[in-house]
Formats: sequence, C-alpha cells, structure tokens
Amino acid sequence: MRKRALDFYACPACKTFPLFLSHDRDEVIFNNLLDVAAETYQCKQYCSRNRRMVNSQDDAYALGCKKCHEEQVKTATLTCKKCGYVFCIENFLPNFRLDHAKKHSSDHCESLGKGVVQKHESFYTRAEQEKELYRRVKALLPFSRAKKPRAKKNMEDDLEYRSKYPEKDKYIPVFEEYLSKKPVYTLELGIGQGGFTSSVKKFFKPAVSFGLDYEPKWAEIAWIRDPETEVLTADARKLPFRDSSIDLVFSAYTLEHIVNVDPVIHETARVADEAFLVFGPSKWSLYDVHFEKAPLVPLLPAFLAKRLAYLWKVKKVGFNYAQGEIFDEYATMNYIRPSYFERLAHKAGFKPVPLLKEQLTESFKEAYQYHSIMKVVQKFGFIVLPIVSLVEKMKLQPFMVYFLKKEKATIVEKKKAKK
Repeated sequence: MRKRALDFYACPACKTFPLFLSHDRDEVIFNNLLDVAAETYQCKQYCSRNRRMVNSQDDAYALGCKKCHEEQVKTATLTCKKCGYVFCIENFLPNFRLDHAKKHSSDHCESLGKGVVQKHESFYTRAEQEKELYRRVKALLPFSRAKKPRAKKNMEDDLEYRSKYPEKDKYIPVFEEYLSKKPVYTLELGIGQGGFTSSVKKFFKPAVSFGLDYEPKWAEIAWIRDPETEVLTADARKLPFRDSSIDLVFSAYTLEHIVNVDPVIHETARVADEAFLVFGPSKWSLYDVHFEKAPLVPLLPAFLAKRLAYLWKVKKVGFNYAQGEIFDEYATMNYIRPSYFERLAHKAGFKPVPLLKEQLTESFKEAYQYHSIMKVVQKFGFIVLPIVSLVEKMKLQPFMVYFLKKEKATIVEKKKAKK
C-alpha cells in the first residue's frame, strides 16, 4: 500500500476518516534498508518508472529504486478513532474485512498474511513474474479434484484463461462511450487475477487504481501482477472508501457470488457516480458455467438444481466432490433476475443501461474467440444480435452487462442535502 491511498480510505464499519496509520517495526527496518541501499551503492540499473539508476548487484538490486518504494507501507495498522476497529497491513496489502479486524487491539495482525508475499513484485523479472503468477493461480484451482480427462481439460483451459486474461480488453469499447469523463480514480470489485484492472489502466491511465477482493490469496495475485495498483482485501458490501471518492467502479463475474447484492449496489452508489458491471448467469440462463455448464441449474427450484449440479459436475464431467460440497457452493450463488437488478439500481439512484448486445458484438471479434462456440455463433450474428436486443427489452438476459450512471435528480438532491 502506498500512503496516497490514505486519502481515499474510510472505516468500512462507520465510514469515518481519516484512518490513523501506525508503523510496525518491520516497516522501519524496510525503510532503513532502502536508505542504506541508496547511500551505499552506486546506481547501475535504469529505473524506467522514475528515470533514475539503481544498483544491479547485492541488496540494492533486491530493494530496487528507493524513489519507487519510498511511499510503500509494508507492515502497519490502520485504526478508526471513532469505532476502534484496527485493520492490518501485511506485506503491503491492507485488509479491511471486519471479520479479520478487532476493536482496540492489533494482536490479530501478527497472524494475518504472515509470509504470504515472499518477494516484492518489483524484484521479479518478467519471466519470474509470469512463472509466479502461473504457479499461484494453479494452486488456487482444484486440479486435484479433476479425475476424468474432460475435467482435467476444463482445468487447463481455466488456468490458461486466468493466467493470461486475453479477452479483458473487450470490455472497454462496450462502456467507453457512456463515460461522462475520463476516470481518474478507479475501483474493481473482485479483482481476482487483475486482468480487468490491467485493461482499464492501459486504456484510461487513471492516476490511482484500486482493486478489491474478498479472498486475500487472490488479492496477492493481483498485486504481484501490478504493484502500482492499490490492492486490498475487503467486503464489497462494506466498501472502505470515502463518499464520492471514485470516478468509476467496475466488476466482472463477481456479483453472482454474493447472495445479497443490495448493499453492494448501494455502496457503489455511495462511492462513485458511474459503474460498469458484468455478471451471471442470471435466473434466465440455460446453464451455469460454475458447475461446468450444468444445464437448467439457474432455472430449476433449489432442491432440484443443486442435485443436478452435483450429478453433472461429479458424474458427468468427472470432478471428485462430495455432495455436500456442491450443495454448499450452490448456496453461495445468486441467480439475479435482470428486472430485479434494475429495480435495485434505480433505488440506489442509478440509471441502468443494458449493454449485452454491445458486449456480444465485441466478443465476436477474432481476437476474443477463445471458445469454439463463439466462432459458430459469429457466423449467425445477423440473427443472434436482433434476438439479443429483444431479450434485453423483455429483461430475459442469460447474463447481465450494465452501465450504471447516477440520475441527475439524485445528484442534485444529495448536493442540496449536504448544504
């Protein structure tokens, strides 16, 4: 975490800011080593980010350019003076989950994130970084559960997709024209491997980018991919950000994993005026990719759907899961109806703009044909796209792509309320 992030953070429990930063002994040692490296060694390697030289040998190379890291906070705590919650920063990553925090005590920080990031990303070469990302992503995927060839093939495809994220750029043209301005401060909900944030940074070059994930291990992967992004662990239902501090919130395939999305939409409206959200399957989808494309799972009643998901994923595709594990996974899924989501958006003060047709149009491009089915659908695009337009009007989309923009009346009312 860089100290610049403190200008955006607020307590997720009571929304109080600023949070009080207290440095740990490890942080002092880290900064002292940077000072020693800068003073002791002659610079021999060019740091392109800050246009200066750094030493290419010994500790100075391992520590990198001091100017690059002088604002980094490695190990510390963030304390809310109002409610007393103490949040930990371990290995550069702040953790704002309330179930990982304690009131008026920092004892829990010693156990959270210990030894998680073994090496600062800036110390990796490009080849080392790709190898490390591949290793970490693979460790989080259930390869040991894949027993049949089909299951193993699905795992390999998933690993390739998550490691290289070849299609993330396709989202940008879908919503770019709807932006009121070029976003300066951005936030991704469910950053995962960091591919979507990388695309947003490449196209818009925001001054500060934030990436949030509920799972610390995925947050680590995103941070290793790009330490320039302010990555944090937090709950999207309780965002640790100040009101109206973000220009654009975006997310891809995260909301379907949150049973109650109401607070997510309201929190998004609190911190930003615009958002781009992709998620699914919806209640009207004919299959669910989370259960290896098990047919009819979103449409069926729960007592039938979870049993079908188990039979398909275990018996048909060939994964080794107990029935209870599949049932538990099904319980975390939220098959949202488009009509219900639009009502939530309006209630939060957003005007929802459905963009499924635009999303599919962009997906038909050759660069994004990583699924063979898309090549078949592409040939019949002149038939598919009009049908999709009709489906959107009827609010029967199988998965949802929306741009959310604050309604003018809501913005004016809030400004008056503040005065």
